[in-house]
Amino acid sequence: MDINSEKWLETVKNGCSKFNIEVSENELSLFQKYSIELLKWNRKTNLTSIKDPFEVAVKHIIDSTYPVKIIDGAKRIIDLGSGGGFPVIPLKILKPEISFVMVESSRKKVTFLKHIIRTLKLKNIEAVNIRCEELSKDDDYKMTFDFAISRAFTELGRFINLAKPFVSEKGKIIAMKGREIDEEIVEMKKLNLQYSIDKYELPYISDKRSQIIISLG
Repeated sequence: MDINSEKWLETVKNGCSKFNIEVSENELSLFQKYSIELLKWNRKTNLTSIKDPFEVAVKHIIDSTYPVKIIDGAKRIIDLGSGGGFPVIPLKILKPEISFVMVESSRKKVTFLKHIIRTLKLKNIEAVNIRCEELSKDDDYKMTFDFAISRAFTELGRFINLAKPFVSEKGKIIAMKGREIDEEIVEMKKLNLQYSIDKYELPYISDKRSQIIISLG
């Protein structure tokens, strides 16, 4: 499958519809441009181990759209360990009114993220080359976000501790995980936080995923 093909666009559109997410032609075009640039840059910079266009569509683009209804109404969201831009770039495309901050310690990955922001002409989104622990000391970022999110970033307990300083009193933390989460949930329970787990399957391939939503307020 070629990313430039109508079949690729249909794969993304139909896959998102399985999550009851309707995607416009313009949004599909932006997903496509993003994926093309991702694989182009991936030849020189290690952004993703997924190189097959079909898998990019399903495991990166479609999967990244899953939290879109949870974040509806948010004003500001921070993503820790952004890597190649998942899930934030797809979420920004679907929710242009939300302000996003992507935090990534790899300079090469941040260079790519800034390139994508310019290429797609995205507004109110920034990529910051810094460790989460350092950024949490900055008053401009402390307790100013409605959500902190990550996708396959680090183990759950560590992510919660990294995310807490950024989230407002009534804010939430979203951890996007794969199938095996039982051990991480056991560790998280020790933190005495309210949480819910939303389990889902990726369209076409039936890979199991989990979205863990932690409430701080």
